[in-house]
Amino acid sequence: MEHCTDNNILSDILGKQRSEVYNLLLNEFDVKSYERWIRAESKAEDIIELLEDVGEVPNALRSQIMEQTDLVTLNRWLKLAAKAQSIEAFERMVDLMND
Repeated sequence: MEHCTDNNILSDILGKQRSEVYNLLLNEFDVKSYERWIRAESKAEDIIELLEDVGEVPNALRSQIMEQTDLVTLNRWLKLAAKAQSIEAFERMVDLMND
């Protein structure tokens, strides 16, 4: 892992998800968990991309989206982002889902 960090290999992933990557390396590699994680990250990026079409995504919201790993929640958020007329409208719809 230090080799990757020292040589800027996967630095974006290792920087954000260092402990998760480390645990994956120490434990038996679970392909299904890794694939779910990749799908979740991809959906989160899609949500942010849709939201960027309607406004600037605040860092706090960006972090909340990128930290979400539940695919059901991300699918709901993706649909909401596709319909949102503004960042504020998206945030209100997400808050309503959480109540």
